[in-house]
Amino acid sequence: MCDFVYADSGISLTKREKETLDLLIKGDSQSQIALSLGISRRMVNRHIASLRQKTKTVSTIAAVVFLIKHTDWVSVSERLPATSNGGK
Repeated sequence: MCDFVYADSGISLTKREKETLDLLIKGDSQSQIALSLGISRRMVNRHIASLRQKTKTVSTIAAVVFLIKHTDWVSVSERLPATSNGGK
């Protein structure tokens, strides 16, 4: 199941791959990502391996750079319009 499709690169990411990518961009370590997402480090490694495979890169940093350069990687929450509740 693909939750995010990036037209610029033709790459599709699952929700967890996207969350992992966002945390990598933020500078989190694999251990920090595991804690943040409530998953094992092994699962984090699988998501990172999937990002490398989808971008056809050999390192995590290369995959992250590729996705930043070739996709609209802004988090979904940042794309949502701000709601105005009148300060309430």
